[in-house]
Parts: sequence; C-alpha cells; structure tokens
Amino acid sequence: MALYLFDTRDSKVSDLRAPLLLSAGDGKYGAGQKPVVYYATSLPDAYIYYSVYSQRGPIASGVIRPKAGALCTLPIDISKEPTEPEEIDVQLYTVRDGRFLREEVKLQRTQLRRSCRSRGIASVTD
Repeated sequence: MALYLFDTRDSKVSDLRAPLLLSAGDGKYGAGQKPVVYYATSLPDAYIYYSVYSQRGPIASGVIRPKAGALCTLPIDISKEPTEPEEIDVQLYTVRDGRFLREEVKLQRTQLRRSCRSRGIASVTD
C-alpha cells in the first residue's frame, strides 16, 4: 500500500505508481458543496469506467480517459435526484494485463447546522 499526498489544486500526482487512485477528498458534500471525487492513474491510455450510486440506485456511469499521472476530478451531478442522498458510492474500475482493478469511495452528506439563538432578557436597574 502507498500513501499519496496531493493538493486538490494540483494538476498531477508526482511519482504515481498506483494503477488506479481514487480519493473522496474530505468525504463530505452538501450545504453548498457539490459532490466531487479525485482520481488518477499511472496507466497510459487507460479506459476507466465509473459508476455512481446512492441508496435509491444508480446516479451516473461512464468512461473516462485520463492522462497517466494527471490528477482529475469527477463532479457528480445529483440535480435529478429528488433529494440529496445521505451517501454516495463511487466506483472506478479498469482491466490491465488480465487483472480487474477496482477502487471505491463513499461521500457522506453533511447535515445542515441549525443555529439556535437564545433571546436574552436584560434588566436594567437605576
């Protein structure tokens, strides 16, 4: 296992050796933050398939063709969902040299924080 540190503003992951890298960032979305995951591959000319699910079923799927070593984002469009899902499951997979490679991450919806204001009573004495 390898640990890769990157900034989400980076355009590439240096010294990437993992055939498939998938990160959920902070693992949260909601409250104005759209769901997005970060991915990279060390494989040149890779076809990477993705599937996105919620508890209600499939949200999106498709094929992406990133450049080897490039740090990419996969924004997830949930605008057609009736409500924001509690959890989003993202899977990337590809086949290389006869081996099935798969990575998976989950994003949790953040709960809106309700601010409670207490009304104070001030008494003034003369």
